[in-house]
Amino acid sequence: SIQSHQPGQWRRIQCVLAMGQTCCRSINGTLCDESAPANQVAPEMAEEAANEIERLLRELFRLHDLNSNGLLEIEELVQLNSKVALLHHGKDTNLAAVKSRYRQLFKDRLDPHGRPVPYQTFRRYVVQVLNGIDPDPAAQEMMLEQFVAEAKSARAVFHVPSFASTADKAFLPHLSFHVNSFPRIPDEETVEIPSEMKAAMGGA
Repeated sequence: SIQSHQPGQWRRIQCVLAMGQTCCRSINGTLCDESAPANQVAPEMAEEAANEIERLLRELFRLHDLNSNGLLEIEELVQLNSKVALLHHGKDTNLAAVKSRYRQLFKDRLDPHGRPVPYQTFRRYVVQVLNGIDPDPAAQEMMLEQFVAEAKSARAVFHVPSFASTADKAFLPHLSFHVNSFPRIPDEETVEIPSEMKAAMGGA
C-alpha cells in the first residue's frame, strides 16, 4: 500500500512485496552496495523518467478505479487496500481497522466529505507521498512499480473465494481475471502464492 513505505536514501529503498517480504535494491535493480558512489541521472534521461513516472501514476489510478468510471471512490480505496492487507498479513488481518484507516485517509488527504475524486487529486496525493519518502526520480519509479504490482495482486484476489467479502459485489462485474492478472516476480524475489490463487490462475 502507498502509505506503508518508510523514508530511505535515494540509492536504496525498502520494497514491500505483494506477500509482505522485503528486499533491498539499488536504482538499477541490483543489490544495494552502501560503499558505492551515488549515481547521477543524466539530463537527457530526465524527460524519459518523468514520462515513466506519469505512466505509472496513471496505471496506479486505473487499478484503484475498480468500477472504471474515471473517479476514485472511497470504497474503492478501502476495498483494494483491504485486499493488500490480506495479502501481506493473511486472515488474521484486522479488516475493520484497515478499512477505518483508509476511510480516514481518503477524507484527510483526498476529499474531506468522502466524495469521488479525479486523477489529478489522486496524483497530487501520491506525488506528495513519494516526495516525502525519496525525491529521486529513479527511486520513485521503483516505488511506483511496487505500488502497481501490489494493486494488480489485490485486484486478482477479488476472484479468490477466501478473500471475498460482501462489499466486493459492486466491483466484481468490472474486474476481469486471467492468468496474467497476478504479476510475475523475479526468482530472487519469489513469494508464496496461496494455493487457492494458484487454482484460480489455472495452476500458474
